Amino acid sequence: MHLSLRDRISVQNGQAIVLYCSKTNKILEDGNLVTTVDRFFESVYEILDKIKETQKENILKAANLIAESLAKGGLVHTFGTGHSEIIAEEPWARAGGLAVVNIITGRDLTTMSGISSFVERIAQYADALLASQDVRSGDSIIIISNSGINALPVEMALKTKNIGLKVIAITNLAHSKSAKARGSGRHPSGKRLFEVADVVLDNCGVPGDAVLEMEGLPIKGQKAIGTSTIAGAFLMDAVLAQVIQNLANKGVTPPVLVSGNIEVTEEDRRRMREALMRWKDRVPVYEWLAKQEKLYG
Repeated sequence: MHLSLRDRISVQNGQAIVLYCSKTNKILEDGNLVTTVDRFFESVYEILDKIKETQKENILKAANLIAESLAKGGLVHTFGTGHSEIIAEEPWARAGGLAVVNIITGRDLTTMSGISSFVERIAQYADALLASQDVRSGDSIIIISNSGINALPVEMALKTKNIGLKVIAITNLAHSKSAKARGSGRHPSGKRLFEVADVVLDNCGVPGDAVLEMEGLPIKGQKAIGTSTIAGAFLMDAVLAQVIQNLANKGVTPPVLVSGNIEVTEEDRRRMREALMRWKDRVPVYEWLAKQEKLYG
């Protein structure tokens, strides 16, 4: 168990002395200044420890579902909006990741568009996105939404589940359960993402995402710096690491991507093409092969 600075004490002359106050940098620990950087490290450690303690079972469940799908020639899709789209990008075309990950995205879903906060509240946008995707029954999808209450991620979960995909959610249960999924911009059904998914992975964040208490912020009691991106990427990679191992255990060679910045041989390319044959009729795989041949050929 990781010991938090918030809970850490020192014993001097038989007396316990508290060394940390969450609202200030001016408390000393063993003669060293506890900085805001230290407090952020501790906040992240606490969350990752909590994920390890509480989410392992569901990480393994998610990995099993995805590996079963991939072993039968399926793809794993990812989807998120705004900052959650960053987590959806994490495993896509990633060195060390799987070549059979397909991201469902578009510029409007990214923060750089300036409109993702509006788009994520439009349920019908899921139809337009799916119309351009090779999404099939038997595939799986990982949908990321920190709040878990916006209309588009929920609709994407419902639509893909209806098609026949297994739906894994990465979300913040504390936030979802504290916010009502009703009203402007929320899903018409009133459902939240965790209520729709087959497997739910909790990023163990706090409502509102930000964790650092500070003085001098505009709003009384306001906190700074979110943790959902770090925790979400950790959950995503933990699941896919287990997926890769599960495939290998099944005797299926996992098509793991190699960095474009290291040397590969013709034999390496041959082995990768061979590993990808199980998914030869899926569009993202063809695209990846073409890029690899151009890069290394």
